[in-house]
Amino acid sequence: MSRNAPAIDAQRLSLILNDLRLPAIKLIWPDFTTRADKEGWPGARLLAALAEHEIAERDRRRIERHLGEARLPPVIGRAILRKSGL
Repeated sequence: MSRNAPAIDAQRLSLILNDLRLPAIKLIWPDFTTRADKEGWPGARLLAALAEHEIAERDRRRIERHLGEARLPPVIGRAILRKSGL
């Protein structure tokens, strides 16, 4: 967690991210904020990185869900995941 974020703010942020249904950001924000602090990222870059991560995770979960619903043989499902880079 970032040195600049007191524990109470981290707990509050966790609740906010739950309410907004942003699970990927909830998991990754401590690492991203630490990196942003070290590298001097502007706020917009940090926000963009978090949003891009959330979108990528949603895409990954959607593809996995659709593959499961399709009930394809496991070999085909794994091949599709490999081809899509997941």
